[in-house]
Amino acid sequence: MRLEIFQLVNSIELSLTKPWASKGYWQEIVSNVFDFTSIMKKYSNYFEYTNTNISLHDSKNPARKPSTNCNIILIPKCNENIDSKYFQLNFDLINKELFDFVDLNQYVPNEPTNKHQFICNL
Repeated sequence: MRLEIFQLVNSIELSLTKPWASKGYWQEIVSNVFDFTSIMKKYSNYFEYTNTNISLHDSKNPARKPSTNCNIILIPKCNENIDSKYFQLNFDLINKELFDFVDLNQYVPNEPTNKHQFICNL
């Protein structure tokens, strides 16, 4: 589709270089057509960008690898009293090796709002 749009745009722009388009009374139309072809080029680029993102979104393969696209943030230990809803998570974290993967989904509530609150209040 993108190639077809570019071919159409180039064809239109090429026709505007013909001698008839240089007449004074065509100047406003020619200017507007060039604006239109510029918009078509931008749309074509946007169309390609969107299609690429959609194909990544629908792909079964991850777009990123956790081993190369991962940020690790070290957080100091909390010395305050821990809320009882975090006891199990705290216990499991204490018993894990440093940098072991922890799947929070097993600790958080299923309901999205409660899940968000649980994580925000960690």
